[in-house]
Amino acid sequence: MISSNINVYTADDSGIPISDILEGLRARGVEASWERDDFFDEDDPLQAGTFTAPTGEAVEFSVQKIFEEEQEEFAARAAELPPAVAQLAGRLKNSYRLRATAPGRLLWTIVDTIAERTPSLIADADSDDIFDRDAFRAAAGEARGD
Repeated sequence: MISSNINVYTADDSGIPISDILEGLRARGVEASWERDDFFDEDDPLQAGTFTAPTGEAVEFSVQKIFEEEQEEFAARAAELPPAVAQLAGRLKNSYRLRATAPGRLLWTIVDTIAERTPSLIADADSDDIFDRDAFRAAAGEARGD
């Protein structure tokens, strides 16, 4: 089972605009609003805030540079990672950190939207499971009962 604490690591250091994530959610049939944390400027590529769906589901979201320890861990685990993800292990730049009120559609759709826009390594922060986009989609589908 996927937890409510997911990190999406990317090799792209430019960041994905929040408007692109909202557009990706709508394209997948998920409505959500965005409330930016006032600590960050609107134009800052490192963002934080909350996505909220009309159902009340909420996901706290932040973008930050990857920690050196995380990069070292992924490099050390490269042999056990899916091949497409293992290639990224040494080139990761940003981390999208997602904390949901509960695992669910909003969280899973945000993760899928990010992973669609840039090659990604997806990690369940509670279980330490690592996924590529296809494996994450399968696990989310299984959790939904698809």
